[in-house]
Amino acid sequence: MNVDPRGQRFNALLSAIVLVIVLITSSAWLLGFQAAVFGIGAVFGLRYAPYGLIYRFRGPAAPGGRPLSWRPRRHHGSPRPWAWSSASSG
Repeated sequence: MNVDPRGQRFNALLSAIVLVIVLITSSAWLLGFQAAVFGIGAVFGLRYAPYGLIYRFRGPAAPGGRPLSWRPRRHHGSPRPWAWSSASSG
């Protein structure tokens, strides 16, 4: 099963926002709501998690409305340019 990492970051962002609001307001019902969201995701899987449904409805798309590619980016060489100079000086 392919999982879009942007969807996981979106879920983490929404969860963090809700939990910050819970800390500020001490709202028990909002904490219960977030616990239910976690529970639904744990029991039924990421496909049926409420924030995942919101993310899919929002529709991640590239400019022009075409769907994004699921292929990971290819890195050519070291992603650290400073590693190039230290490797040749040794």
